[in-house]
Amino acid sequence: MLFDAAIYREHHWHEQVKNEIVEDVEIMKLVKAASYNGEALLANGMVSCRMYKSYIDAIQGFSKNFLAAFNYNVLGFLIYIILVIGGPMIVMTTLDFHLIFFMLGLILLIRIMNSLSAAQNALFNVILHPLQMFNLTLIAFLAIQKYLTKTNVWKGRRI
Repeated sequence: MLFDAAIYREHHWHEQVKNEIVEDVEIMKLVKAASYNGEALLANGMVSCRMYKSYIDAIQGFSKNFLAAFNYNVLGFLIYIILVIGGPMIVMTTLDFHLIFFMLGLILLIRIMNSLSAAQNALFNVILHPLQMFNLTLIAFLAIQKYLTKTNVWKGRRI
């Protein structure tokens, strides 16, 4: 995130969100609430960050904050997961070749467009789609479970 230094010092956005799970999202909410402009932009290779050291760390990390994108609305999150994961499964059960072909074409097109916009390898992204959907399901399950049981722990502290 880039800020005008004077405005940033005036509002102390990081200080205001220091106890939040997803600080960047909460900061952007504050920026917007104060009527300032803010956008999420792709850096396309200009910035890099290794958020997690292992697969388990990544699953735990994403599950801690995935619900934040849905403003902690579990029902809305479940509807999203059912549509993204369950929708294609339901289409597959129809055994309607044309419908299945259409659905697979849409998935392929979305994967390619996302890959190109993020300067990623499109073929690699398409091949890994089933694994990504499995991990999305796992993250969704853990996110809801941690949220409902209030057992979210991150970097040794309960959040």
